[in-house]
Amino acid sequence: MIGCVEMGSQGRTYNSSNAALFNLPLCLELALNEGRRFRGGRRLGAATPPAAALRSFDDLLQAYQAQVEDGVAEMVRVITRLESVYRYARPTPLNSILTAGCLERGADVTWGGARYDFTSVQGVGLADAAESLYALRRLVFEEKRFTLPGLVQILKRNFKGHEALQAELRHRFPRYGTDSPEVDSYVQVAADIYSAAVGRHRNSRGGRYICGFYSMTCHHGLGWHTGALPNGRLAKARLSNGLSPVDGADTAGPTALLNSAANLDSRRWANCCAFNLKLEQSAVKGEKGRQNLEALVRAYFEQGGMQLQVNVLDAAQLRAAKADPSAYPGLLVRVSGYCAYFRDLSPAVQEEIIEAHGARPLNGQSKGTGLLLPPGEEGGWGSNNPVLLLLLIKNPAPLKAGVCIDSHFKV
Repeated sequence: MIGCVEMGSQGRTYNSSNAALFNLPLCLELALNEGRRFRGGRRLGAATPPAAALRSFDDLLQAYQAQVEDGVAEMVRVITRLESVYRYARPTPLNSILTAGCLERGADVTWGGARYDFTSVQGVGLADAAESLYALRRLVFEEKRFTLPGLVQILKRNFKGHEALQAELRHRFPRYGTDSPEVDSYVQVAADIYSAAVGRHRNSRGGRYICGFYSMTCHHGLGWHTGALPNGRLAKARLSNGLSPVDGADTAGPTALLNSAANLDSRRWANCCAFNLKLEQSAVKGEKGRQNLEALVRAYFEQGGMQLQVNVLDAAQLRAAKADPSAYPGLLVRVSGYCAYFRDLSPAVQEEIIEAHGARPLNGQSKGTGLLLPPGEEGGWGSNNPVLLLLLIKNPAPLKAGVCIDSHFKV
C-alpha cells in the first residue's frame, strides 16, 4: 500500500500516486450546458449539444461521457507538462536506488526507470454524479415531469423558487448506499466511464494511467466550484467523498451501505478507493458489539468489497473537541485514507465528520440480502477514546486500464 489506500508492488513501482483529482459532477454540469458552467463564462469542456437537443437518456449519457473524456484528456495534457519539469527539477535519486529497474536501466523513476510505472488520478464526487444521472433519467425521460432545458434552468437558479423539488430529489428516489440495485448500477456506469477514459492514456514515461476514487478533503474545494445537481445537491456544497455515499443518504443501515459498495465491480480501479463506514461508539460497545462489527466487515469483503475504513467516534466528543481543541489534543479521526488530528482539520471538514456521526446502530434494515446484526451490548469495547480501524483488501485489478488549476481537477 502506498500513502493512503493506493495499491502497488512494493519496491518495484513508481505510482505517481494522487497525481490529480478529477471532478465528476462538474462533467455533468458541462454536459447539460454545452460545455460551460451554469454560472456562465467561457467554454470549459467539450462542445456538446444544447439540452434541448438531448432527446433521450442515451443522448445525455453520451454528452456526459464526452465531457469526462475531454476533461481527462486536458488533465493528461497538463500532467504531461508537469512530468517533463519534474524529471529535471525534482528527480528522486534515493527513491530510484530503492526501486527495482532503475539501476538496471540507469534511469531515475521520473525518467521511467521503475519496473512498473503508472500515473494515478482519482475521481471525486462519484455518488453525486451517479445519483444525478439516475434522477435525470427518472424525472425527465421516464416520468416526463420536466423538460431537460426546463430542469437545467432550475439548476442554474440553484433551486430558488423550487425548494420543494429540491427536497423531493433528496428523499423520493432511492439513493446509493441503501442497497438499491437500480441506483447502484448508475454508480457503476459513472465509474466505468471515468476508468475507461483514464485507461486510454499513457504517461510521458511510457507507463499507464490508472484511476481510483478518493478525494482527501478536495471534495469540499471542488464542490465549491460546482453548480446545483439533479440529485438535489445545492451549488457550492461539498461533493460525496471517495466511494462513500452522499452525506445522509445511507438511511437503510450499514448492511445496506456495505452491500451497495461490495456489489460494484472495482477491477479497473487499480489505484483503489476510500470507503468510509462511520459508527457511534454506542453501536459497538461490549464483546457482542465487537463481534457484530467483525461479522459485518467480513461479510463485506466476502461479497467482493475492495477497501473499507471504519471510524468509531462519539458525536458529543467531536462537538466538544471543535469547541475546545486544547482539551482533546490527541483525538484522531480517519479522513480519506489517512488519519489526522481532529484539531488540525478545517472547520468545514470537522463539521462534515460531526454530521456523519449521528446515531448509526448496527441493526439498520436492509432491503437486500446480507448480514443483519442485532444491536451491540453495553460494555467496555467502546471507551472514551475513539476506536479507529483501517481495513484494506486488494482486489486483483488489471493494471492495463489507467493540471489544470481549476475546478475541473486539482493537483
